[in-house]
Amino acid sequence: MKRSRTLWMMVVLNAALAVGVGWKFWGNNPAHAQVAARGDIAMAPARLTGSSNGVVWVLETRRGLLGGFVFDGRRDLQPLPPLDLRLVFGGGPPPVPPGPGIPPR
Repeated sequence: MKRSRTLWMMVVLNAALAVGVGWKFWGNNPAHAQVAARGDIAMAPARLTGSSNGVVWVLETRRGLLGGFVFDGRRDLQPLPPLDLRLVFGGGPPPVPPGPGIPPR
């Protein structure tokens, strides 16, 4: 009786391990979550001419936005509104994703 019980415990353990290995190799690909993720963010410190305030420029590469934060010396960060660099450098308006009623380009 004890041998039979040990055998069945080993069968159940092997089945659980097989399911775990199958889940690892044939599960959802985690790279699909990266499709709608943020782009790279580059940050650069700077100083404003004629001011004692410091600035941290933040460039978001996927959408081409430039923003930042101003440090005003009172241990407070003031956010700057984002600026679309495609409009500044003549790339035109951002592309409109095709949707219902909008023909694809």
